[in-house]
Amino acid sequence: MRKLNLEDKQFIKQIAYIHELELAKQAHKTKPTTFAVSLREEMIIRRIKYMNDVIYCYVKEERLIGFIWGHCHKKDKVVVVEMLFVSHDYRHKQIATELKQAIEQWAIENDIYKVVGTVNRDNEAMIQLNNKLGYSSEKIIMSKELTTMDEQRKK
Repeated sequence: MRKLNLEDKQFIKQIAYIHELELAKQAHKTKPTTFAVSLREEMIIRRIKYMNDVIYCYVKEERLIGFIWGHCHKKDKVVVVEMLFVSHDYRHKQIATELKQAIEQWAIENDIYKVVGTVNRDNEAMIQLNNKLGYSSEKIIMSKELTTMDEQRKK
């Protein structure tokens, strides 16, 4: 595991794509737009450079197999986990645990008192991991899918 830096452009591109792919899936789309991925890539670069964000990654044979991205809110002394990802082939091998612990250690070293993140309610493995590591639920986010006027007219 290592801390990502601005010279790791190929991994920043991959992280931007993975992040946008997950957002696209949530919006019931098959893949992200090139524009969205480019904007996310630029956001990651700017946040690392100017906002003290941190990304720890696992790389095997020059292939990104997992990462955790933390966004630091210095004023509030909180790190928000923007995303934690481990490739399917490498899950259940303690990589997510080590990534979470790395971000926690980084937070402690930077005088941050709290780490928060959002977990999909269906992601039992991550919920169990967070519980095992001492995390607690603070909020429940509720949503409702709406039918637009255009969709109603089509029926």
